[in-house]
Amino acid sequence: MKAPAGELVYKRLRAPALPGEKLLDPTIPDAIQGMWHNAQQLSEMAYDLQGRSLQDLRAAARLDACRLAAQYTAEYRDLASQKDLASQKQVPSTASGTEQPLLLSGHQPWLFHPGVWFKNFVLSEVARSVQGTALNVIIDNDLCPSPSIAVPHGSRKQIRLNHLACDQNTLPLPFERRTVLDDDAFSTFGDRVTDNITPLIKNPLIKPLWAEALLSAKRTDNLGQRLAQARHQLEARWNMDTLEVPLSHLCQTESFHWFTVHILANLPRFVQLHNQALKEYRIVNRIRSQAHPFPNLKQRDEWLEAPFWVWTQSDPRRRALHVRNVNRGLELSDHQDFRAVLSLESDSLGSDAVTQLVKLSGSGVIIRPRAVTTTMSIRLLLADLFIHGIGGDKYDQLTDILMTRFLGIQPPSFLTATATVWLPIIKNKTAAVSLRNIDRQLRELRFHAERHLKSDERTQALIEEKHKWVHTTLPRGQRAPRHRGIETANTKLQQFVADQRSALQEERQRTLQEVRQEQILGSREYAFCLFPEKTVQPLLNEVADLAKSATENDPQTSGT
Repeated sequence: MKAPAGELVYKRLRAPALPGEKLLDPTIPDAIQGMWHNAQQLSEMAYDLQGRSLQDLRAAARLDACRLAAQYTAEYRDLASQKDLASQKQVPSTASGTEQPLLLSGHQPWLFHPGVWFKNFVLSEVARSVQGTALNVIIDNDLCPSPSIAVPHGSRKQIRLNHLACDQNTLPLPFERRTVLDDDAFSTFGDRVTDNITPLIKNPLIKPLWAEALLSAKRTDNLGQRLAQARHQLEARWNMDTLEVPLSHLCQTESFHWFTVHILANLPRFVQLHNQALKEYRIVNRIRSQAHPFPNLKQRDEWLEAPFWVWTQSDPRRRALHVRNVNRGLELSDHQDFRAVLSLESDSLGSDAVTQLVKLSGSGVIIRPRAVTTTMSIRLLLADLFIHGIGGDKYDQLTDILMTRFLGIQPPSFLTATATVWLPIIKNKTAAVSLRNIDRQLRELRFHAERHLKSDERTQALIEEKHKWVHTTLPRGQRAPRHRGIETANTKLQQFVADQRSALQEERQRTLQEVRQEQILGSREYAFCLFPEKTVQPLLNEVADLAKSATENDPQTSGT
């Protein structure tokens, strides 16, 4: 469970160890109850953001998010075929529509592992069970990693990893600016992955996924959008009712600009509270690195580092946004080529500054939130329930503290979800246990060979000599002869267990190889597209059953 508001505690969250195991914290019934509480609490909360009430801003933000998500999703997916759309439950298009629960999650548009994908399963099924809207935010302000995935290749006993790329490497750019540079690499990626994984896995999801990715390639040259749209189409085949929208689209709405203005208007206090929360987090979690979970916001002369990124159309490299007070306003800069002034003071209305931010966006200046401000804005302005992974859960302790101390509000609860799935090549990891047993037996032969040989004329004298030294008591400081006597006897006994030791050492080499193979095959980090549908989809069915059971006796859900 998450820490009480404003408090930091060590959270021992671990990914499930065995395949098929899930982590849902809290349970789905408790998360649904928390969702109703969040909705009620946020609808009644009195808070002013530079002249806009939280209720007003939240209502506008939710309408904008649903509208933009419907527009974006309809570009590649047939929304009219979705069952819930016909009953006006999937895409709220009026003010009354947003009274339905709005559930959100989000992740980078990449080929993530099934544990991350599990969040989308939970999002879809919990939203369905409460007759709400499910919206997955594509976090495209993050940097695109190297465009390759690790693919196991070979046989069950001789596995190696090939790293296959769907595009060429380039300077790290935000996903929203990362276009495909090598069309040949992209178009052949599916076949290359299939050729490598098929000897081990029949019918991997890469086949249908890449068929959809190639269709997306006709609509967009953005790498992240191609991958996200292809995955979303797979989810449609599994009857998952979710909408998707890039974070970059949400960041262009007036409500997000207003949220940004409020943070900038009160930046000195935000930075102080942000860095204090980080200090407490590192102490509680025993983290020495000043870079984890992310660096402090810095001050240089009169400039303060803001919790936002900035780049321009002409230079899409992501850099920190810096702010300083000037006469009756704030000066924004990236300490390179960009400078602008907002008409804004800490106690002033934000309308003029919002208009100026809109103009900056139109002129090619892109301002995007960092991790904390991303989840803070989504949880505060959009979500009745937000679904995190383990990493997001941990750092959102900081978000909770900032909501409590900076905004003076009780942070809304969230649900943490992940699962562990192994490639269906191994069912368990036994080699590591076998290796420990072999090492124990080798140690036993080294120090207690007499227990593993038959006593005869050749060995009896040595065994008796050892027992004599074992049972000899000498004063402290004079025990070296006893130690040497035992060691000498042990060494001489080794010749009589040489065959056993040799067999164990050969077995150890074979087992060590098996351990290495199991470590490769038993990773939970492989891209979801390497798995067959029959391995992954049962997780969706299990979540559907849990969500349905959780709402059968829920009076709020049954009355929705």
